[in-house]
Amino acid sequence: MTTDEERGARLQTAHAANPQAYPWGVRTSDPYPAGLMMFFWYESEEALRESLLSGDHVLDADDETRSEAVAALRLVLESSSPLMPASAEDGNKAAHPAFNIHWWGTFDDLCNGNHEDARDAREAFLEWNEENYGSPIEVPPIQPDARSDFAEFLQEWGI
Repeated sequence: MTTDEERGARLQTAHAANPQAYPWGVRTSDPYPAGLMMFFWYESEEALRESLLSGDHVLDADDETRSEAVAALRLVLESSSPLMPASAEDGNKAAHPAFNIHWWGTFDDLCNGNHEDARDAREAFLEWNEENYGSPIEVPPIQPDARSDFAEFLQEWGI
């Protein structure tokens, strides 16, 4: 059986990973209204799926709640290939109330995607850099020379 300490260590490693080298990610939070929100990065889609199905992201729940969330999430993951941001809402419904899934996908998607999560991340990054590029719909893709800074920003955003 996996201990909470082992789960925490795996999550710390995934949170600290550089999304340029570990491009598959998920943004999760505690199930509470003001829950801690963090990105976790994995080297492949399969590694991301394994992490979600391991129950690692369920931190403050008993074994029964963890098992129920993993079972429900397994059904969503089996029908979502590849993991695209649009299917994260279904993943969140399955994971709740054990934890929340706000986004899953690739770092490239956050840099270039035209969905709300990607625009919000880029807008927050651009505001953090004290740049004003207009409304969220007009937030440009993150250029290759700024991706290291964007990756570093995502490590702290939402914590």
